[in-house]
Amino acid sequence: MKATLVVVNPASGGGRTRRRWPAVEKELAGAGVDFQVAFTSGPGDATRIARKAVHEGRALVVAAGGDGTISETAAGFFADGEPIPGATTRLGILPTGTGGDFRRTFGIPIAAAAAARVLAAGHTRRIDAGMRMAPMADPGDGLLDVIVIGDVNALENARGLGRIRKGTHLDDHNPKFQLYRGHKVHVESEEPTRLDVDGEQPGFLPATFEVIPGALELVIPVSTSPG
Repeated sequence: MKATLVVVNPASGGGRTRRRWPAVEKELAGAGVDFQVAFTSGPGDATRIARKAVHEGRALVVAAGGDGTISETAAGFFADGEPIPGATTRLGILPTGTGGDFRRTFGIPIAAAAAARVLAAGHTRRIDAGMRMAPMADPGDGLLDVIVIGDVNALENARGLGRIRKGTHLDDHNPKFQLYRGHKVHVESEEPTRLDVDGEQPGFLPATFEVIPGALELVIPVSTSPG
């Protein structure tokens, strides 16, 4: 058993990951990463594979895909809503799919060779949350940043989507965009409302979200390490 396991979602990026994987694999090996590969074949596979790897005591589990794959893989570090006791496994990222919010938040390069070098270097930080939807979020402060968008018209909606992509939607202090912070957030609706979590749809409201501070140790570029 090798210390690093790479969880690959071949369907991510519209199948781009499957096509690119031989080249990405060479970049990993060239960077000096000693690894094994496990391919997913459907929803939930990344979580099951990652959880098994954490229980095996692997030093590093790498999610190869987009934001959805990263989310599923990270879920494998937990059991019954809590970090797996005694686990020392770190989480790494190889961005090969669609979506890049998580990658951008931590400065992880999109180029396979550069991302492989980040994994080989092994610099880490403890994280809990934070993405461009909440651009001022501190991924290590133990708080959820919650953006509540009010009743916007079509023009405001179009402008807002563009600003969200850039992470600037809070800059003009529009009263219809409100920021709240908390350790635990409960959301409910009078109308049936489907949840969207990193591109996945796990169910409907009501739902409760809670931060587990410092629950993940993420491999990141040294330039984005705290301090």
